[in-house]
Formats: sequence, structure tokens, C-alpha cells
Amino acid sequence: MELQKINRDFSVCKVTDYSKVNLESEYCFIGKTDEENSLVCLTENVPDNTTEREDGWRAFRIRGVLDFSLIGILAKISALLAKEKIGIFVVSTYNTDYVLVKKENEMKAMRCLIREGYKVEGEKTDSWKEDGKQLLSNLDKLHTTPMGEERIKKNLRLETEDIVGYCRDKILAPDCNIYKDGKNWYCQTDNIKITVNASSYTIITAHLVKV
Repeated sequence: MELQKINRDFSVCKVTDYSKVNLESEYCFIGKTDEENSLVCLTENVPDNTTEREDGWRAFRIRGVLDFSLIGILAKISALLAKEKIGIFVVSTYNTDYVLVKKENEMKAMRCLIREGYKVEGEKTDSWKEDGKQLLSNLDKLHTTPMGEERIKKNLRLETEDIVGYCRDKILAPDCNIYKDGKNWYCQTDNIKITVNASSYTIITAHLVKV
């Protein structure tokens, strides 16, 4: 099974109506019921009559045109990602299915699906690997500030004095999800998320997250 990664940011929205929706956009999914007007679109195209929104979604689609008689394609992907504790948001079109995951889970989702034999097409499909390699090859440059050290100790309730060593060990964990967003790397393993400045390799903070 081949998947195509879409290297764009998506938002899931509620709108008062569809009068301000950019229907000429490359991606625009509309869902209207007796209770709501929903919209999934590129974040850059969120209309100003949006009443609720959730940003930070990334997407991939199942390549090709799916026959309506096919069974279990989406269920298998959903089950694999569920085992990794990755939530998904799915939009179906006449041709195929689009699976959205939160940006912080994108790399972990790609790793999981590739490991299970899926082929992932996309111009930047391997960019997450390069981001991870760059950070992992410069772990000797990791450091933090006194303020950062105190912040991390407090957030993670740590007693160790070697905060940098602790964070380095977490980043080296086999299941650590490393991705780059803007000026920082984000490294998540277990229920801990570490933020590292991509230029200086300064550990800015670390905090607990819900899993």
C-alpha cells in the first residue's frame, strides 16, 4: 500500500457558513449537518467567520482510487497508529481517504507505517530523518542554562544534578519522536517532551505531556 504525504499544515474548523471559504484552494473539505458547518482546510486559508478551530494537523492520503468494495484499509492504518497512541482525524472523498495526525506525531506516524511495510511518497518524506540525524550527531553540543536547569527539574520533578545527561538519554531512546518546527527541535518519549534550540543546541525546557 502506498501513501502520499502532504507537506502542508491543516486546520479543522467550525464556520458560521461557507460564504468565505476558499473553494479554489488545493485542499478544502466541507461537512454540513443539521448541527454544524465543518471545514478542514489549509491553515493559511482558514476563513474569518470561523467560530472554533484546531490547528496543527498534517495529512497523508492513500494513493490511487479506492474501490468501495475494499474492506479494512483504513481500519488497519488506524489500528497501527492507535497502538502508538497516535490519534487521527479522517476525511474521505469519492476517490480515497485522507488521514490527519497532529504535527508532533507526524514523524512517529511515518516511522510506524514505514516499519509496517507502507511506502510513503512525498518530496520531503525523509526530512524528518534528516532532522533527527542532525540533532543526534550533535548531542555533544547539548547544554542548558541555570534557569533552564531549574525549570526542567521543577517540570519533571527531578532530583538528578545532571539535567543535560538525563535529556540526552531520553533523546537517544529508540522510541523518541524527534521533529523540527521553526527554530526548535522537539523530542518526545514516554510522557516527556524536550525542547532544544536548533541553532545553539540549548535545552530550553522539558515538560510532562499526556499520553
